[in-house]
Amino acid sequence: MKKFLICFLCILGTVILGLLIGFASYWTAFFEREKAPEAFHLADNGLTGSAQEELLPPIQLDPAVSKVAETAQASVITIVAETLEGFEPGLSLGSGVIFEEDETYFYVVTNAHVLADATAVYLYTTEGDLVEVTEGNKDEDSDLAVVRIAKSSLTDTLLSTLKPALIGDSDTLRSGDVVIAVGSPEDVAYQNSVTLGVVSDPARVERFGRAPDTYIQTDAAINPGNSGGGLFTLDGCLVGIISNKYVLTELEGLGFAIPINRTMDKIKSMF
Repeated sequence: MKKFLICFLCILGTVILGLLIGFASYWTAFFEREKAPEAFHLADNGLTGSAQEELLPPIQLDPAVSKVAETAQASVITIVAETLEGFEPGLSLGSGVIFEEDETYFYVVTNAHVLADATAVYLYTTEGDLVEVTEGNKDEDSDLAVVRIAKSSLTDTLLSTLKPALIGDSDTLRSGDVVIAVGSPEDVAYQNSVTLGVVSDPARVERFGRAPDTYIQTDAAINPGNSGGGLFTLDGCLVGIISNKYVLTELEGLGFAIPINRTMDKIKSMF
């Protein structure tokens, strides 16, 4: 009888001990899982999860960037110019910024070289259509030109979407200020692309085949087709018209924009 009681107590103790160990393991795992941060994963739109703020640089977490991009895209257009080189027709791509409107027209500033040798100029819409626009005056010395878009030629959707840019003050720019470049690089498929950078120098003296003048130097990515697009501050203000970049395999981030103060002074007499 005594041996039976001892065996029973040993078995009972073993069962109780096993239950305690199992419960402790479950309790620990449950609370560690509750305390662990949500795992992040790669999705189509970037990183998600609670770890996002630890992985993305502060500038990407600033809602001002996406807000300015959305506002700027409403004032930047894609320009397609028909050209004739010798007897061969061709097309060239550029960008432009709406700077003013009235009841009849949107007025757009772009680079003169975007319209060089153009026989016809078109707005390439976000709906994938070409709308012919009226070419205004251009000044090759300043590399600035103006075109106007008849509102009667636009759909109701475009009329409600397109807006003049908020004009800023390029004289207040400082080296290191964050800027956003908006334009249509390389192909209409990439229209209104947004790139982010800083002002490398707000008043860099360059020639670009013309008389020396000051330009805003930026490291925001600029590519062919961006010419005539806008350079915006995080306040959403247009401070420059993208004009040139140095293209050399050993160089990166050397883009230039015409300061908006000089731009506005020039184009007031061009429309």
